[in-house]
Amino acid sequence: MAVIDRETIGRFTDEERARAAAFARRRYVRFVWRQAIYALAFVGVYASGLSRTMSTQASDTQAVWNIAAACLAIGWVMTLPVAFIGARDERAQGLSHGLRLPVRPLVWGVLSILVGPAWVQQVWQVVIDGYGQMSTTIVALPIAILLVPFIVTASAHPIDDPPTVARMASLIRRSRVRLDGIRVRKVMRGSRRQNAFVIGVWPTRRLVVFDTLAADGPICLDAAVAHELGHMRLHHTIKRLAVFIVVIGVVFVGTVAVVDHLPDVALWRFGIVPFHRSFISGWVPILAPDPTYVPLVLLLWGALGILLRPVLVGFIRMQERQADVFGVRLTRDPLGFSLLLQRLALSNLADLEPSRIARLLFATHGSIPDRIAWVRAEPLPPLESPPAPRGPQPAASAPGPERPPG
Repeated sequence: MAVIDRETIGRFTDEERARAAAFARRRYVRFVWRQAIYALAFVGVYASGLSRTMSTQASDTQAVWNIAAACLAIGWVMTLPVAFIGARDERAQGLSHGLRLPVRPLVWGVLSILVGPAWVQQVWQVVIDGYGQMSTTIVALPIAILLVPFIVTASAHPIDDPPTVARMASLIRRSRVRLDGIRVRKVMRGSRRQNAFVIGVWPTRRLVVFDTLAADGPICLDAAVAHELGHMRLHHTIKRLAVFIVVIGVVFVGTVAVVDHLPDVALWRFGIVPFHRSFISGWVPILAPDPTYVPLVLLLWGALGILLRPVLVGFIRMQERQADVFGVRLTRDPLGFSLLLQRLALSNLADLEPSRIARLLFATHGSIPDRIAWVRAEPLPPLESPPAPRGPQPAASAPGPERPPG
């Protein structure tokens, strides 16, 4: 049985800090490269005239879909080498085992190609026909929120160890959260990463723990589950969804306004179309909304995503701190919580000393030393005394005269 030294909990060696910092720098560089490659793809599609050619081969909204899909697909293909470099780097650091594909970049790329064009097409439909065309989007969003948790947690299974089940049930009961149990996802064969997360809203809400984290013992498992129960008890998922929907709505309305006022000069299409009071043969201007501008709209969205990222990262970081505080107050074990955070930092190679820019753009959970500091500084609530027994109590008998010894 391993012995845990209380004095070393929350401390990191210089070698651990240097290794984590080097890995984080490479990850940040890959992020910059991905953004730059996507921007290059969008500008290239616009400048090469590919969007003009595609806009003449279909109706306006269908052309919008085709151009957006082409832009995102080209950008995704160009960023695949960066994704494979990242996967190789993770294998070199021991974060993953075997010749595994970069699943997350592949999935997100496919999703962007499928969903991105639909959103851009929706902008054009709103400009042409008004906001009444968004009814399908309004209906589809709640359905997706309810169904996605089943898809994401399909491979997770309920805990079957009776003592662990009883301990988790006690945590859930004391947190006053409506949850049927904890699920475990098996990732140990392919990765050493540790994680726990909450997804969905009641009644499809799920709390999932990686088996790599559960294998670290009851102290780390209890702390991780308590943190996630904090997200549930404080309704962070609902609040996060609300903020994201508001941000997406504002960006969507702003994009509609921009597209509605696109200039109708400098872009030309070959043909014979009515122009002013006569017919002009040859190259004539296309009136907005012009599908040719789709790559530039995608470029605008990318820039807005980077500008809005610090706001969203700061909001999530505030929620994560609240969940940390809730979790340590629930478990009443700051050292155990610190041990969990230390294990997470070492298993995931988390950046222990992020720069100011890294904090603004990436530090959704705050740095591990900061989190350890605030959970240790959190005053714990007093222990509640058990309730007095109900009903009349038998009167204590009067003491009799002392009997002399012997």
